[in-house]
Amino acid sequence: RNRGTIGGSLAHADPAADYPTVIAALRATITVTGKKGEREIPADKFFKDLFTTALKSDEIVTSISVYAYGSAGNIGGCYLKHRHPASSYAVVGVAAIVEVKGGQVSGVDLVVGGATPNPVRCTAAEAALMGAAPTEDAIAAAVGKVAGALENPMSDLYASAEYRAHLATVMAKRALMTAVARAKA
Repeated sequence: RNRGTIGGSLAHADPAADYPTVIAALRATITVTGKKGEREIPADKFFKDLFTTALKSDEIVTSISVYAYGSAGNIGGCYLKHRHPASSYAVVGVAAIVEVKGGQVSGVDLVVGGATPNPVRCTAAEAALMGAAPTEDAIAAAVGKVAGALENPMSDLYASAEYRAHLATVMAKRALMTAVARAKA
């Protein structure tokens, strides 16, 4: 009773929470149940706005399905966050999943949370890495596109919009580098 659940965290849709960012990067499907039965909502369609989801007033989250990556050994992931000193919630959080085959990036998911009301998939950065050798230069070029994915970053007393965009770029590079190292391990 005194602990939160993953479903509760997703339904609350706090932009500074960790689970929404990670669930979006994992391309999860969220199953919700209400008076009219069950429906499945892809994570990228679930989060609508600040503290707002696709849940209807009579629905609750009943399960979350995540793709099983298996044990191929060529996939690595990483979640990093810059913690707010008072709450430990993410000022900015970044989730990266990278698949490396034949010395090239064959799959990449990069999602930033905390900077905007909803988790943001950095599609231009993902596209820049696809098919490239996972080098530091290629990753640096890709993360140059991260700030552009963040439309209207949030600003508060702790972190300005510009600071959040900068943090997202720095942390995206670190998360991708770690994910690549884990994919190669």
